[in-house]
Amino acid sequence: MAGHRCTKAEAEARHSWIVEQIAAFRPRPQIVREVMERYGVSRPQALKYLQRADAERFQVYDSVERMDLLTTALQAAEKAVELAIARKNPNEIIGAVRLLNGLTGFGIDLSGNYNRRPKPWQR
Repeated sequence: MAGHRCTKAEAEARHSWIVEQIAAFRPRPQIVREVMERYGVSRPQALKYLQRADAERFQVYDSVERMDLLTTALQAAEKAVELAIARKNPNEIIGAVRLLNGLTGFGIDLSGNYNRRPKPWQR
């Protein structure tokens, strides 16, 4: 498959597949790797496909209300926490919980402050 230009239908199929993968909250490096293997393209070309899909996603997000956008981000963060727990990776769990904490602002950070940065003299 490598070495020839793809048709418009093939390009649209690739694009829609990448958008589905992004919507499924798959990691970007994994998507790039799969695009390279699946379609036989180089890494820069796979990154271009991913950028085009991201551009479309951001256009959709610009038309969505902010509350819907926050809801989507919270769902993504909750799914990241679930995946981290399933993988039993403590560092990944901590990162995902911090992301969720940053989105909601309800938790206490490591210094004991409620999502406030400590003053310079408190560090």
